[in-house]
Amino acid sequence: MNVIHNAFLEEFRFPIEPITVTNSVRLRIAIEKEKGVLICGAYLCYNLANRWDIEYVLNMEYESEDNEYCYYTCNIGSDEVKTVYYYFSIEYTKEENGVKCNKKGIVEKDGDIHSSSFNQAFLSSTQSDISKWELLFYDDTRLASVTAPDIYYSIFPDRFYRSEKYVPELSQEPLRLVHENWKELPVYLPDQNGIIQNNDFFLGNLQGVIEKMDYLDSLSVTIIYMNPIFYAKSNHRYDTLDYLRIDPFLGNESDFYELCKVAHSHGKKVIIDFVPNHVSSSSFYAKKYSRGTCWWGIKDLEEINLEAEEVVDFFLNKVIPKWLDDVNTMDGFERADGIRCDVADEYPLSFILKLFSKVKSISKDKLIIFEVWEHASNKYVYGGLRNYFEGNLCDSVMNYELKNAILSFVCDQNAKFFENVCRSQIQTYPKEARNNMMNIADTHDSIRLITAIGNKPYVQKGDFRNPAILAEDRKWQVENMFMSSYDYRAAVTKLKLFAIIQYTVFGNPVIYYGTEVGMEGYLDPTNRRCHIFENGDEDLLDFYKALGKFRTEAIYLASAKMRFLSVDDGVVVYERYTDEKSLIIAVNVSNVTRKIEAFDGYEIVFGVNLTSMSESLSPNSAILLEKNK
Repeated sequence: MNVIHNAFLEEFRFPIEPITVTNSVRLRIAIEKEKGVLICGAYLCYNLANRWDIEYVLNMEYESEDNEYCYYTCNIGSDEVKTVYYYFSIEYTKEENGVKCNKKGIVEKDGDIHSSSFNQAFLSSTQSDISKWELLFYDDTRLASVTAPDIYYSIFPDRFYRSEKYVPELSQEPLRLVHENWKELPVYLPDQNGIIQNNDFFLGNLQGVIEKMDYLDSLSVTIIYMNPIFYAKSNHRYDTLDYLRIDPFLGNESDFYELCKVAHSHGKKVIIDFVPNHVSSSSFYAKKYSRGTCWWGIKDLEEINLEAEEVVDFFLNKVIPKWLDDVNTMDGFERADGIRCDVADEYPLSFILKLFSKVKSISKDKLIIFEVWEHASNKYVYGGLRNYFEGNLCDSVMNYELKNAILSFVCDQNAKFFENVCRSQIQTYPKEARNNMMNIADTHDSIRLITAIGNKPYVQKGDFRNPAILAEDRKWQVENMFMSSYDYRAAVTKLKLFAIIQYTVFGNPVIYYGTEVGMEGYLDPTNRRCHIFENGDEDLLDFYKALGKFRTEAIYLASAKMRFLSVDDGVVVYERYTDEKSLIIAVNVSNVTRKIEAFDGYEIVFGVNLTSMSESLSPNSAILLEKNK
């Protein structure tokens, strides 16, 4: 007996997406008719997240039937925020050897994120390890609104641009090494003691970001995100020494306020990295507030107690207001528009709740973006599932999951994985979270995009905390960092297809500094080299400028819905649409020409590697088609 509940289809779950509290969802199953089988009852069974000992059961009503199936439905609603995990059970009698037997079946979710049957149903007779569907009721009242499509530009401050307008006092920092040549490689080998000090600096600064504002304009950037800018020991500055002081190699407080003011005058927001979880072991905070543990075993990254009242008070009433609150202060300085929270899934829930409330007390539209590498609606942490989208923890997350799916499609033609990830996020991430998503391609923590697409696969050789392994690992990365010109051009073609998807799915694309000019690199520090403004790939830069211009002019992309029209190995066609507009995106990552449906009445608005356009798509090409409804 076949039972259908495809939670991606509105026929079986309406609405498909998470919904706000006080609303309800209609769930439906179709039970295949079978000779000698009589359905006695159908039930919705569910638990609330982390309350697995209590199971709720709702009776489903008989709705209708056709020649093949009987249909049962029920509605489930909530007047409070909660994440529900559900499955179905059916009771029936079946004739076996002339005897009617009472039976019970469990209808659970089938497949995984890579499966063609993902999020559909299968019938079993066991209740052990039931695979359940997820359903969210959330609070949207304090989430940041989205009025236009954004484009992020991610800056590693020491390596973006050095302005001569700011000259730091080098003698005050005797333990820091300074590169005179902007084009040099960062120090990448351990010192004589086997330690990576991360204490070499190129003196990129905040004035440098200001001077490159027109450059960011040319890319249609609307949000500048910077890795940590507070005083720290290292060049990456994730080992804070003073949260209330701009690092003197970057500038001073006035430079920060000027950066925010200039960015705002150019229609841009500024997001700063907030790193409360760990500090430098040399800092005052480590000496007073340490948990007695080091982050990932790294000796100079001391974890501090985020449940201590004094620590919470410091972050919420001193750090956050100083850099974010331009609403309740009288000094006239413009401040940052939000925070990106480093390793946010390692914070205790009590701290996250207070942090969210504090930031939103300044302004509902001050953004809180979390670093979460996995699917963020059901991350297992602190002994339970945490859903970051219930409306009281953050606005959205960095979308590593989608990045991996796009990369898998572009490089390996895995269209089904890409489709499943998108549809899964539509189903479990509220529209506010999707619209505020940071859709990364590469970061300071990951392999640069063009290298991930076109170069030798990188495999870490062991524990990076072992000096010998680390030295061998980094030496290999430096020696193998650059591709041949042939491989580079092939990789650029694929990179453009990645960008087309990154710029047209829900959420907001993120350019990691230098990706737009084809910078290559594996992991730290080859992915953190200085920006090559004068020596970059001008053709690729022009592509990013044109794509950015299209995106920002397509205002409807800020809130458009998304649906897949065709999915095949190597080819996807999907639509972003509103009541007034429709945009068709067709991408062929295979090496052969592929037929696609003709879309009458649509105008070509953007293309990559197109040789002709009728009802076919050239190898490694993409096309964007738009029309007014």
